[in-house]
Amino acid sequence: MDFSPILSLRTGSDAFAFVVTSTFVLASLLVGYFMLKKISTGKALPMASTSILEAVRGIGGADAPFFILGLSKKMKTLNFRLPIPLSLQGVYVIGDPKLAKEIQSDKTTGKPRALYKALDGASCGLKSLFNQPNNDYTKGIRKSTSHAFSKNEVGRMNEIALKHVNRWLQERSNLDTPFDPAHEMTRITFFSICEAAFEYEATEEEFADFAHVSEVSLREFGVKQVSNPLRGTFIGNFIPSVREAHRCAAKSMEFARRVLEAYRKNPNKSKQNTLIKLIEGADVLANNDAEKVSNANMYLVAGMDTTGYSLSNTMVFLAKHQVVQDKLRRELANAGDKRPEDVPYFVCVVKEGNRVLPVASMNPWRQAGRAFELDGLVVPKGALILMPAILTNYDSRLFEDPETYRPERWENASKEMIEAAHPFSYGTRNCIGQSLAMAEINSILPKLVSRFVLDLVDEGKPDFFLTSKFAGARLKIRAV
Repeated sequence: MDFSPILSLRTGSDAFAFVVTSTFVLASLLVGYFMLKKISTGKALPMASTSILEAVRGIGGADAPFFILGLSKKMKTLNFRLPIPLSLQGVYVIGDPKLAKEIQSDKTTGKPRALYKALDGASCGLKSLFNQPNNDYTKGIRKSTSHAFSKNEVGRMNEIALKHVNRWLQERSNLDTPFDPAHEMTRITFFSICEAAFEYEATEEEFADFAHVSEVSLREFGVKQVSNPLRGTFIGNFIPSVREAHRCAAKSMEFARRVLEAYRKNPNKSKQNTLIKLIEGADVLANNDAEKVSNANMYLVAGMDTTGYSLSNTMVFLAKHQVVQDKLRRELANAGDKRPEDVPYFVCVVKEGNRVLPVASMNPWRQAGRAFELDGLVVPKGALILMPAILTNYDSRLFEDPETYRPERWENASKEMIEAAHPFSYGTRNCIGQSLAMAEINSILPKLVSRFVLDLVDEGKPDFFLTSKFAGARLKIRAV
């Protein structure tokens, strides 16, 4: 399998075609914009006071969640439209928790293939669970692989994750140098998933390479091209960062190919329902090695980021708020034989971290399969809908002083609060690996906090590309 894309620069007559096509595309954008303005009267949600270019840059950048949050604050509403002509029915941002849940749970509403086609680039043009609409293909993969996330399998993966954590703590406890929690927690998660889910012994070099190439490719295909589809046309051949993203996607797929080949050659395959075993045996992927590789690749990317960043974000919050960290340590010490998820304050700490900086800050796009209504305002059928978790999580009607990190707010949480701050989305396309993410948080975080004090050296800065993390954060640990 050769995943190297064919990238060729156009010269001569093609340069003329580039100018003509670009002019046509820009003209189409302007026509689309004025069409949206024309149909924006009546019961439509208010239009954000920002330009097309500002909106495209905003939702395609590293500050995307906070760009949306800023627009919401400026307009004093959780629900509005963006002036991006990606659909004649309009582009809608929905932050009302009840409406967001209704849309995500609606069976007629799914991922817009026109936008998610950009993710094809991350799989070198191949199909996977993550770039396809809700159809027989994706249902077949979810059904075939669901046993890999059963309680027994997640428990087994947890044991392996704890082994890697113990090894890391043993190495780190003798060092007084700061570390990057996002890097270290994704590293631990990567090795844990490779060993437990893919029956593969990865090397440090493979982790460093995979972490780099997957980030480069997903920033392009998962964020930039979703908000700016022009980058996915032949115009992308003229953009160095697009060409580099294609190269990185091919390297990411090459690693997944090595994982699949190593599994096939392994004479001592696990009898457990490992993810690689279920991908290999999935009926919907029968006789299609390329798509087995593309699905393995995206499962690893999604699991590594979601779990690793959930852990690291909470670690930063605890290091920044020593009073909370001290209280959590006392509560865990007094819990006896209780599981961490049965310790009320631990649950509050995890929920609050996921609320203030949710890993899936923007949540996936949807295309309305029917019309939705809120207070007499209509989201029409066919509209493209973005439901950023950052908006529902910062709803001041539900969360007093929402920008403040305060775990105690969850001690007497209302039903509306719980439903609003839902980190893994709703409906049939929710996060398939959420059980793994929460299980690792419930096992790794208590172990860290019980034995060590987390000290903040540098808070870093929130950074987004599909998932959110504190980029550049630095922590130290010392024995309790």
